Amino acid sequence: MIIAFAAADTALPRLVAKLVVQDGLPADAGALVQAAAAAARFTGKAGQLFEALVPAGEGTARLAFAGIGEPGAAGRKAALERAGGGITAKYLTSGETELAIDFAGSGLTAEEATAVLLAARLRAWRHDVYRTKLSDEQKPSLAKIVALGAPEGTEALWETEAAIAEGVEFTRELVTEPANVIYPASFVERCKARLEGTGIEIVVLGRDEMAALGMGALLGVAQGSVREPKILAMRWKGKAGARPTAFVGKGVTFD
Repeated sequence: MIIAFAAADTALPRLVAKLVVQDGLPADAGALVQAAAAAARFTGKAGQLFEALVPAGEGTARLAFAGIGEPGAAGRKAALERAGGGITAKYLTSGETELAIDFAGSGLTAEEATAVLLAARLRAWRHDVYRTKLSDEQKPSLAKIVALGAPEGTEALWETEAAIAEGVEFTRELVTEPANVIYPASFVERCKARLEGTGIEIVVLGRDEMAALGMGALLGVAQGSVREPKILAMRWKGKAGARPTAFVGKGVTFD
């Protein structure tokens, strides 16, 4: 999923989503939309999603309103994430290829806007590599989300959030692949390929290195597989003088 940024006065695409606080449907939505929202009992509560079709010739054909609840309410970030994810979920296979999230007048901070965008991107992730019988209606069509009039600083913050999203998506890919595709050796090779050029140093330990380090318990478990065991260590120097941080994870990949 591509996340892009544009000014609030940019020409709108066919599909535009707006974030609505509780009981705060925009007054410029028009009487017809207001009446339709009331009929659908849409009030802007967290988790609510309402769509209105607008007459042809106005540039935008579909308007989506995602409720984010009351300002300052507990669980505010969760409500924003729910809105972002809900927008993507509704339109991922809709046939639309692009949508805009209009942040103008939303009152959100840059941090809150990035929460919406991160959830929207992560909800788009799917692993359809082995699905060969998807109908056109089941295939994802939405490929781009444009943030219109995002709060100042959002685009800079998104650089970090985009890196987080990429890491989450890669992790999902690794854990979703079947055991005959991802096993210790292929796990290592896929990580090397994905992390190439990032500045991360990769160290790989094989059976002999693990035995020399006294990793008998791990080697004992590895005897249950025909695959050779591997340990992958990633090192990133970070800022000079900073205290080191270590993360240790265990993955069972053998078949």
